[in-house]
Amino acid sequence: MIPYVLILATFLSLSEVWNVFLVKFILSWCFNLSDEDHATRAEMLDLKTQMNSISMVDEFAKYARLQRKYNKLNDQLKDKLNDNTQQRLKVRFFLNCGLKTFTILVSAILVFIYRYEPVIRYSEGLFFPFESILSWPTGQENCISLPMWMFVVRTSVSKFGAKVS
Repeated sequence: MIPYVLILATFLSLSEVWNVFLVKFILSWCFNLSDEDHATRAEMLDLKTQMNSISMVDEFAKYARLQRKYNKLNDQLKDKLNDNTQQRLKVRFFLNCGLKTFTILVSAILVFIYRYEPVIRYSEGLFFPFESILSWPTGQENCISLPMWMFVVRTSVSKFGAKVS
């Protein structure tokens, strides 16, 4: 029984779940709104309150000037957010690909090195009809091999994730 391999394999098998949270954290850290964006939004809110406080019919020129300024700020903010969204999608794609590649490589290396070593031993007859399947490719009885452990954990996580979402 190799406890650190079991823990690492379980962690890698759960990567479907934690990769999503890790990517979201990194993206929120990298692409949060700047102080300039907050100032623009505050100025837009101020302009909107000024526009609501004056009568459009009585002071049309002032209202139109405020509205043009508001529309200009709104367009600038939309353009910046659109560019930000495109950058965010690119970074998300590369982060997802990188994390999946890392997970696959480390999993493959672990399975290659420890494929004949049991990671869990159990008492005889506990998993009666499935004992030979669970111990493949170790060739030992009453154990679960690393490839089968990773398969069981990944399958469980994917089925549980499908039911949750």
